[in-house]
Amino acid sequence: MFWADLPEKVLRPSRSRIEQLPRDSRRRFRKVELRTCPRCKGKGLVGGYSGDPDEWEDDAWTCHECACQGQVVVSFHDWPDGEAARMTRDRAGMLAAESHARECAARLCPWGADVDDTVAWRMGGPLTQRRWTFGEPLRILDFICSRYRVSPMTMAFGKARDAALLTHRVFYERADEIATQEDSWCALIASGTQLEASYSGVLDEILQVPPALVGKRFDELQSPFAPVIEIWRLGYAVESIVPIVLWAPAVR
Repeated sequence: MFWADLPEKVLRPSRSRIEQLPRDSRRRFRKVELRTCPRCKGKGLVGGYSGDPDEWEDDAWTCHECACQGQVVVSFHDWPDGEAARMTRDRAGMLAAESHARECAARLCPWGADVDDTVAWRMGGPLTQRRWTFGEPLRILDFICSRYRVSPMTMAFGKARDAALLTHRVFYERADEIATQEDSWCALIASGTQLEASYSGVLDEILQVPPALVGKRFDELQSPFAPVIEIWRLGYAVESIVPIVLWAPAVR
């Protein structure tokens, strides 16, 4: 299985003393500065949920501005300094991670994603929790691959997850989800499944598949989950793909 070598590589970038990342106009760095979310005032929640199915979609309960965390990361700068600069000393790994992230974004375009190829790096700090793997407009992917979920994480990756769960809980919770979705994608290919025009979501809402994809088999498409796993293999994590934000763990 392609998970076999992950435990030794997850959240462990290969950093040297001299191979610093070159400058690129398509790259930004995000300061690790957390501020109280202006929308929910630090609560992580907004309004109240009465049970109306439409209310969930109108964000009456969860705060999407901060992904229910109560804090938001703010401010960009062109080049990191100090401790953050030490995190860029993985020229090959970070360039490869950027390439995989752009490939993931390209694979999402047929599903309706509109992604700029600028990559923002967040250096250190906590990884932000998000409600959907690739963002609200692309939750159809979460739904389809969860619907056909077939196998859990392999034990090798599971042990790595358990060992670091307390310090990187958000990463491993999301990793469980994405890895399982990739397993599901492979199962959909093996079964010859074709995409339907629409699906009924968990709240009986109608989730539409882009017309150009209706009737296509999964072996005619490229998995958007696979490039994310390759980013893990390089020691980094994905905060979001829409827009592209990658996360570099702090120097150990």
